[in-house]
Amino acid sequence: MRFLRIAGRTLAILIGTLLVALVVVALWLTTSLPVWDGVQTDLPVAASVDIVRDRHGVTHIRAASDRDAYVALGFAHAQDRLWQMDTYRRIGAGRAAEVVGSPGLFVDRLMRTLGVYRLAERQIEHASPEVREAITAYAAGVNAYLERHQGPWPPEFTLLGYRPEPWRPADSAVLGKLLALMLGGNWFDEMRRAALIERVGPDKLDVLNPREGPHRAMLSALPGFDAQRLLSALPSWTQPRRASNAWAVTAERTSQGAPILASDPHLGMTAPGIWYLVRLETPTRSISGATIPGLPFHLLGQNEHVAWGLTTTYGDVSDLVVETTLDDDHYRTPEGSEAFRSREETIRVRFGRDVVLRIRESRHGPIVSDVIDRAAATAGAGRVAALQAVALQPDDTTPEALYRLQTASDAASFREALRLYHAPMQNVLYADRQGAIGFIAAGRAPIRASGDGSIPADGARGAAWTGYVPFDALPQKTNPDSGVLFNANNRVVADDYPYLISLDWEPAFRAERLRVLLAPSVPLDVASHAAFQNDTYSAAAATLLPALLQRLETMTARPAADLVADLRAWNFHMDRDSRAALVFAAWLPELTREIFADDLGELVSSL
Repeated sequence: MRFLRIAGRTLAILIGTLLVALVVVALWLTTSLPVWDGVQTDLPVAASVDIVRDRHGVTHIRAASDRDAYVALGFAHAQDRLWQMDTYRRIGAGRAAEVVGSPGLFVDRLMRTLGVYRLAERQIEHASPEVREAITAYAAGVNAYLERHQGPWPPEFTLLGYRPEPWRPADSAVLGKLLALMLGGNWFDEMRRAALIERVGPDKLDVLNPREGPHRAMLSALPGFDAQRLLSALPSWTQPRRASNAWAVTAERTSQGAPILASDPHLGMTAPGIWYLVRLETPTRSISGATIPGLPFHLLGQNEHVAWGLTTTYGDVSDLVVETTLDDDHYRTPEGSEAFRSREETIRVRFGRDVVLRIRESRHGPIVSDVIDRAAATAGAGRVAALQAVALQPDDTTPEALYRLQTASDAASFREALRLYHAPMQNVLYADRQGAIGFIAAGRAPIRASGDGSIPADGARGAAWTGYVPFDALPQKTNPDSGVLFNANNRVVADDYPYLISLDWEPAFRAERLRVLLAPSVPLDVASHAAFQNDTYSAAAATLLPALLQRLETMTARPAADLVADLRAWNFHMDRDSRAALVFAAWLPELTREIFADDLGELVSSL
């Protein structure tokens, strides 16, 4: 009994000590939280600025000048999202392995090969004085937080045992490059199609991967190029995830007597989310909307004169070009042998040895297949894949366009600012106080020498691109007679459009739902637009489910009767407490797997 009492007391002491330690650690970690609200007088600004968070967590910044506002925005972003910002810039710079060790090596090799940070530095060097001042001021705000921070850093830094470095202007530009690569990732679709051709042949590809529009390539495999291996080697998070809705209506269609614009951008789920809502007010401007921590400019929102929103165009703005190697240093062109441009970079690896990376580029772009396999280029003829992408062009002026959008005075000046916009290609919908509404698929869209960009091109046959679609010829519309413009990633061109924008539009289910919601007979106000954004009706389910239920009648093994009854009674709304919605959402991918897995194997997940 005495032993049990001693053991009990010892256990109680240990538990008590552990609880005290946990409380101490928790209190210590709370000191990493920023002091949020109030007037900031110790920032590198000409006058004090006011940074306030409202009850929704939205940041409001009031400053005496535009420069001071950018300083304050950098400070606020760093207060709230420092780990997120540091992660983005480390990925873009190819420096993840410095803090996570060898697990970060693949992404470092990829980003170094693409030269993302080098391109970001070039953007800053060639930016206008106004853009450089804004980005430099933003960096000063981030660094002001780093310098003034008291106590421990956010827990992620503490757990990994490193301190955030000072923020550089190029760190902001690299975030824009990452976004452009993520939303312009058509080269993944090319790899997928090439892998499907290798597996089932070109004749079955349109059945597996139907495309809209009149353009069709002569599909064939390229001997010696292993598309499936390259596709499977790239991490899933590097592949694009995109879907959005946006619409604008004229003043005549609203009860307020003014245009209304709604924008509902979707990107991959992350914690924290990618968007950061903020309002900036200075004596010369007032702008509110969504930013991305690390970037000083609003990507969508409104100023005193213009409002704008975005959806992804699904523009085909990147191509894989397969080069035929003659040896490790040369590849074939129609004019004969040409040398790869090459450079070496050193990747520091925590807990391991540094890695020296030799990077090769052809006239089309960096050799991305080297990231997974340099053995593909032996002393004999081989195949390697170069990436030609709008986001990787050295003359990218997208930051200039974003800066000018912030200060646009009407729909016309807003559209003119987009002439400088290169990547990622986006459907931009806008409205101004004078009552104008408009839409344009903004960004550079390449014109190809041959083919339709649906599969990797053969670089030995010639240049892949010959130029870009002229800005005034991009898909666009202003002030339609219907009084409504909308897009849900659906096709934005007719069959007679003379240029190729894409073959990979989203199905029109969401767009058709918007067409119904925005019908002329429906009175529109701000409340109705908010309801439309929360609409859960699935036109896809309404179209597909009746055929699926009919098929059940012919099956020997049938699911539980109560599930079938739920599906038959379902109103096609994807409500979070709907069992039918859950069953339908799980049914479709499993049905795809059952139909195609025996022929496609592991490639079934790419459909």
